[in-house]
Amino acid sequence: MDRFFKTAEPLSYGMVREIYRTMKSEHIKRQQSNTIWKGFWDDFITKRQSILKLLKGGRNVLFFTLIEMVRVITFCFVYLAEIQNTPTRESWFQIDRSNGSFATLILLSYLTLISIAIRLILADNATQTIRSPLLWMNFTIACAFIVLNALPNNYGHNIYVPYFLTALEFIPTLKIILLSRSRWQFLNMSALREKMVILVANVVLVIYMGVCLFDYFETNFNYILDKPSLANSTILDKAYFLVITMSTVGYGDITPRSTGGKLCVIAIIMYSLVVFPGLIADMQETFNQQKSGSGAYIRGSSPYFVICGDFHSDSRIRDAIDLIYHHDPKKKSQIVLLSRHKITPAMKLMLNEIRFRNRVFFLQGKGLDVEDMRRVDLKFATAAFILANSAVVSAVQEDQQNTLRAWAFDDFSPNTPLYVETLLPQSSVILERTTTGCVCLDELKQLFLAYNCLYRGVGTLIINLLQNVPVFTSFHDPWHAQYGDGAANEFYESTMNPVFIGQSFTQVAFFLFKEYQIVLCGVNSYHRDSRKRLVRLNPGPTYVLQKDDTCFIIAPSQKDMMQANKTTHEHFSQFFPKREQYFRMESLLRPRSSEDLQELDQHYTEYLVAFPEHVNTYGASPLCLVLPKPLLSVDEMLVENGLFLKNHILVCTGDFNLFHFICTLRSAHLSQMEFKSILILCPHEPTMDEFRLLAQFPLIYIMVGDAQNRNVLEQAGIQVADKVVVVNMHNKSNQNLNEQDAHDGFADSPSIMIAHAVYDMFHRSGIRKTTIIDLEKRSNVKFLRPSSRKMTRGKKKEGPDFEADIVHNAYYTPMYGAGRVLTTSMLEKVLYKLYFQPSILSVFRSICGLHVKVLSLNIG
Repeated sequence: MDRFFKTAEPLSYGMVREIYRTMKSEHIKRQQSNTIWKGFWDDFITKRQSILKLLKGGRNVLFFTLIEMVRVITFCFVYLAEIQNTPTRESWFQIDRSNGSFATLILLSYLTLISIAIRLILADNATQTIRSPLLWMNFTIACAFIVLNALPNNYGHNIYVPYFLTALEFIPTLKIILLSRSRWQFLNMSALREKMVILVANVVLVIYMGVCLFDYFETNFNYILDKPSLANSTILDKAYFLVITMSTVGYGDITPRSTGGKLCVIAIIMYSLVVFPGLIADMQETFNQQKSGSGAYIRGSSPYFVICGDFHSDSRIRDAIDLIYHHDPKKKSQIVLLSRHKITPAMKLMLNEIRFRNRVFFLQGKGLDVEDMRRVDLKFATAAFILANSAVVSAVQEDQQNTLRAWAFDDFSPNTPLYVETLLPQSSVILERTTTGCVCLDELKQLFLAYNCLYRGVGTLIINLLQNVPVFTSFHDPWHAQYGDGAANEFYESTMNPVFIGQSFTQVAFFLFKEYQIVLCGVNSYHRDSRKRLVRLNPGPTYVLQKDDTCFIIAPSQKDMMQANKTTHEHFSQFFPKREQYFRMESLLRPRSSEDLQELDQHYTEYLVAFPEHVNTYGASPLCLVLPKPLLSVDEMLVENGLFLKNHILVCTGDFNLFHFICTLRSAHLSQMEFKSILILCPHEPTMDEFRLLAQFPLIYIMVGDAQNRNVLEQAGIQVADKVVVVNMHNKSNQNLNEQDAHDGFADSPSIMIAHAVYDMFHRSGIRKTTIIDLEKRSNVKFLRPSSRKMTRGKKKEGPDFEADIVHNAYYTPMYGAGRVLTTSMLEKVLYKLYFQPSILSVFRSICGLHVKVLSLNIG
């Protein structure tokens, strides 16, 4: 293990954990093995893992593939040179071969054996690779030449070997190059050109194979020499005959005379009639799909997801692709985009990228008509998603339109799982019964912003668990390594390992953490009295795991989950006799007594603990501290300045849509230090409906003013404020901003300017004022201070793409890592996550203390 830590280059904790997991697994296998050969094999497997990491790099794989292509092409040219230089032959198993050609073939044979060895090393499934007919064909040809070279008196130099068959590897190798050329810009091409290349390559391959076969049969087995035939003809004559044969013209000036030649003609004509039309039709379909999107999706054997929404931002598609393929390692799924607008040039350019080609299909439609649903073949879709456009002027109108789309989808295909994204919590309440899952972006955003206020970075932690954050192996700063290790953790739902059935929850949680560094945080159990499934978070040592329980686990990768599922009874039983002292914790895990609760609540005797009013209209809410009698007038809440406050939370906002934000900051479980006064700084007074929502909470003040004015911030008491929160500044405060500017990212400009103003007011004095900012676009995080680019200026780069990966990645910026910024686009992955993990939203709502209804979940 020490050799991995003595490297001069920075090493991520993820790599260390991967090394530890591999060594731990091999150590367990060695303990179970009683033979020397087994230990030797385990050592080989361990070394093989490190070799694979080196060879499986993107550039290395493409480099090996290009060498393979050169080898195949060289074989082809050597064979063509042989048949051109040998017009007549004495026997069907002999050929006049020069010493130079034979030496070249020997060299290529050794390269073939090396290629086979590398292919087996790089293969994810070596058994399937060994079964490949092409591999055995290459192995046989290579061994034949090596054996012929060993024959005495150069007898084997003139023995015929049909090594032209190596050309069959040309098409598979070409496809690998086209699929793995993302780092080679000169090989980049559109999807249509890629189809054309494949078609031309197939034509060339058929012509080459036909030339070689006809030359062999017509030269060795043609006994009719009184008519023109392919015997003694040039390569050009043979190619000419094949072209007119495949085109079904057939002049008849050259005809095959041997039986083998006639069989070749039959095979080539059948191949031309069956294969080439399919390739041409595939190319035509690709051409149609590159148009404006007026066509229809043609369903194949692959599963596909339908996503309906507005796709001005390419990050939406990239996030969907990343998450869906994260749960689909074989990457067989396809995505059908149903856009409300025509495809943009930027979208066309993105869809031509390698990762999206032949996987993402763009169609234009409103998503309301039956014809649109037929075009996307909605009835056979794996799942359908309806996305909300957060850049619209009217969130109410956007949710109303998406509600109609959801009802239309459900009416057309009720059996297709449907997931809808809303902007307002009121809309989520309406859609609960007609959709499989519904996510309110505004609710999640306010919830995580509030928790970042209460506990630094908690919102960032939860968001990282809800999605797959990019993982890097090299970093500019040491904090990137530690943060990247935590960010790599994800939330998983897993069936119960039979070994853990009947065991204490706490024991199993301790075992999984110590042995596999994964966290068992709860279970989804069946409640027999209510006949419903209940989410239980950390049920404690008294809870015994049942057979039908679903485990909630936080783990860095799927590999850790697989290792835990392989736990045996022997491994689990041998772990605990040495660690009984860890489970003498009844006093630490006992529930709070009534005396503890009275001591906790002694500071809030003047408030009530209850659910706020209108909770049924605005969705889930925690138990809150509310006033016994709500305020009756806005004047009771309005203040001219905030100079009388101290250690308060200053909220700079463009509107008063802050219900879930305020609920979280008035949760009943907060301590006296966490319970702070809130001053809302807004350009206008609240409406009566907005006031009624705020009037039930204690210590809420409103000041009218523009937060972009530094004097107004001074009057709001920013000097003595504990935290500054900038939220909803892209809404009513920017009414003159049109929708296109909002798509371009300018809707975030007020929030960014306020953040810079706060930074400039304090950074010279050395005071770090905690500012938590709400943005729309993830790419705008780079405009906040301190930026990653400024912090890494003058530092050594680790590679050509390193800076683009780390510095421009919002998830690795200091502002986001510290829990000081949150963007709406970061929350959109939650909608896709609901399909793969139905309980994930209920779990995290429970973590945040939200009051949610218990739903019956059918988990297969």
